[in-house]
Amino acid sequence: QVIPTPAAEEFMMKVAGKNRDDIKSKIKSKKGKEIYTEFWSKLLPIIKSKPTRFQNSKPSYKPWLGVNVGIRGISLGFHVIKSTVRVQLYIDGDDKGGNENIFNELSKSREQIDKDFGEGLDWERKDKHLHCRVQFEQPKNFSDKGKWDRIIDFMTNKMVKLENAFNGPIAKLKDK
Repeated sequence: QVIPTPAAEEFMMKVAGKNRDDIKSKIKSKKGKEIYTEFWSKLLPIIKSKPTRFQNSKPSYKPWLGVNVGIRGISLGFHVIKSTVRVQLYIDGDDKGGNENIFNELSKSREQIDKDFGEGLDWERKDKHLHCRVQFEQPKNFSDKGKWDRIIDFMTNKMVKLENAFNGPIAKLKDK
């Protein structure tokens, strides 16, 4: 009979533990995908009942759901994490300089956009990243399914306001 050395035994225990952690991670990831799909399946009928660009959207298994606004690299989207929900205009084209130019052009209408939205938005140029975004974020307990109806109501109402606030400035970008 071969008896493993303490070092070999420790190594085998680490491998076994890593395999368990990998399985837990996969299970957690699969469960997360199911939860996001369930949430978006609940949100979509509500947002589709409103005049938005989300009419042809399908549920996603990711923590975000977005639609293109008709200009490459610019989308409107919802984003959820455990304790925060957000609606956003996301600028993520292939070129950082182009993204910043779009952001800067939209920023010229910032005062009117914020006014049309009804509240101040967070304008994030993200100089160290490729993307830029304009968002409205609130702390909400996404992990509590009992609060989903209120979260969906909040997010869909804010998305309608966000889309309406950006319709004019986006149309101007398309004309350029």
